[in-house]
Formats: sequence, structure tokens, C-alpha cells
Amino acid sequence: MPDAGALKVLLLSHFFESHGGGIELVARRLAREFAGRGIDVRWAATAEPGAALAPDPDFRRVPMHSFNLIERASGFPYPIWTPTRYPALLASLRWADVIHVQDAIYFGSQLAWRYARAKKKPFVLSQHVGAIPVPSRLYRAMHGVAMRYFSEPMLRSADAVAFGGDGIRAELGFLRNGGATRVIYNGVDLETFHAGGVEPAEALRRRLGLDPEKPVFLFVGRFSPKKGLEKIREAATAIPGVVWALIGSGRTDPSGWNLPNVVLPGRQAPASLADWYRAADLFVLPSIGEGFPLVLQEAMACGTPCLVTEETRAGCLSARPHLLSAGPGSRDFTARCDELRRDVPALRRMRSGVAALAAAAWSWRRCADEYLEIYADAAARAGAGDSEVPPGR
Repeated sequence: MPDAGALKVLLLSHFFESHGGGIELVARRLAREFAGRGIDVRWAATAEPGAALAPDPDFRRVPMHSFNLIERASGFPYPIWTPTRYPALLASLRWADVIHVQDAIYFGSQLAWRYARAKKKPFVLSQHVGAIPVPSRLYRAMHGVAMRYFSEPMLRSADAVAFGGDGIRAELGFLRNGGATRVIYNGVDLETFHAGGVEPAEALRRRLGLDPEKPVFLFVGRFSPKKGLEKIREAATAIPGVVWALIGSGRTDPSGWNLPNVVLPGRQAPASLADWYRAADLFVLPSIGEGFPLVLQEAMACGTPCLVTEETRAGCLSARPHLLSAGPGSRDFTARCDELRRDVPALRRMRSGVAALAAAAWSWRRCADEYLEIYADAAARAGAGDSEVPPGR
């Protein structure tokens, strides 16, 4: 395997960052971290029509065209890459020393995995999520089939697997049967997301158009059923004395709730998003099948106490004591929100400890260092033929 300075890495994700998901933001930041170390990086992902992408002179994008009917019908982002861009993808697959995909289930991940197996190229998988226990039987059935026939064979045979949290490794690590795995947490941009600042909280809230006298509970993420938007709607209806700030976009439209205590600032640039985290008394994430998401890490880095499901708390054992529980599957979400809004001073006393944990535990430099280690391991296993594990069960 070449040394880091001569390494050629192809990253793949289902979308570029304009789509607004955490996985996409992770892929972009890894591309920037690697490029900053002199590594030659390409990033292949779906380019949404009309989406503006920030210029990145340090690495090359490989835009893919896709059908995205599944997301339009169900809310699950699953683009099917069309053949028009296959020649560019194939050229990048041939070019790469290491192929690194974000989550096994996606169409592009499957293409890259099959190429890597055929050509015995080092192949690395970052697995961010596991099973998603949504109410829809059809959705669960489709996801179960995809896990069995797409994700599980890749998890078994990838040269190296990085799980995005302790909970995901506990759920899926058994599939590796002795193969190389480790937990690698996403990094956090600690220059942007931090608890410091000279602006008093009251002034910050006024600047953001918030009532400084009312508790502020914040959600950041995709507006989709998986994220628990219906739980938030129930809580916002039941607790009118709290300002509920919802930042994101998606198929669910909270403006249709017609609730005067719900504000929708729209998607925010990172610096503005950090202000919203710092202004909030509580960050709420009643989602399921989440792993340990980047928005939760960003909120904690800003010192914001976080209310999550028991499943999400299991995503990072070191952070678990600093996370507030909404119960399994967020069943206690409204009751816990009502309890916490009655003691906002207690929430504010948590801020310094939450921020200190995040600052000590997560950085993009550490995240990139750990991936460079796993690339070396993947290259060694690919060279030894260890990745030749029969696909399927």
C-alpha cells in the first residue's frame, strides 16, 4: 500500500452534502481531511439536479445521475445510479488504491463492493446505521430484505469495517466472524461547534428572533418519519409553553401543523447552526435506527443537553451518562420533555460537562487518523486474500 502522501482514495456516498444528511456531511469532511494531508481523493455521489455544491479545489467530485423514486414514495433516500455516468465511476474505481463506502445498503456501495471483490482491491465500509424499526410493515420488510441480501454480505466480506457507534457494532459486529472491525466516531468541527462565545444567551436568542423568557427545544435533521417528527408534533401540541425550533427539510412539512410555538428557520450554514445549538435549552432527537449521528455530536460540542432514545444513548457508551433518555423507541418523549422544561436551570448546569466530553472525545483529525489505520489493515487483508468470503448466508 502506498504511503499516506501517495495514497489514492475513492469515497462513495449516496448523495453529496446538498441533500442535507449526516452521512453526506461526514463523507465531505473526510475528503477534506485526507486532501489536507496530501492524499489524492475523489468522492462519488448523487448530484441532485439544480443543487449548488460548494467548491472543493482539494479533491475531485465524481457526480452520479440517479432515479430517486424510492425517496419520493417513502421518504427513504435510496438513489439508483443510472448508467450514463458509469464510465466515470469505473475510471475512478480503477484509479483508487482504497475504495471506501458509506453504509452498505446503498446502490452505489453495492456497485463499488462488487468491483473491489472482482479486482481484489482494498475495500472499507463505514456502517452508520442498523435496523430501522419504523411502523410501516412494507418499509420494514423492504429494509429487511435489503439488509439480508445487500448489507450483510458486504459486512461479512469487506476488508475492514468501521462502525459509527458502539450500538451498531453490538447489533451487527457478529457478522464479521473475526474480521477486522473497530468503532470510529465522526469528528466534530470544534472551531465552529463549541460552547464558548462572548454573546450572552439572552442577546443570542433575541438576534435569532426567539423569546428569551421561554424554554427553547431544538431539532436538527431530515423531516421524515424515521426522525420522530410525529413525536415532536405530539409534544409541541401538549407543551405550548416551549418554543420548538425545527431545522431541516424533507417530506414532512411541520408548517402544516399550524402550531404557533413551532418555528422553522430553514437549513442553516454551520456557523449559524452552532448559534441555534447554543441558544437552545435542549436538543431533541426522538429518532429510531439512528446510530450515533453527527448532529447529536455537534449539539453536545456546543454544550446543549440532548434528549434521545435509549437506542441512540447506546451508540456511544462514554457519552451515555451525559445523554437524557426518552425511553426505548422514544415512548416517553412528551412526558420527559414536559419534565425537563420545568427545570431549565438543571439543563443549564449540564452544559459545561456536555461540552467538555465532546471536545475531548471527537475531532476530525482523530477520525481521519483512525481511517488511515484501517486503510492499511484493509490493504493487508486484501493482499492476503482474506476478503474472499462467499457472499450471502
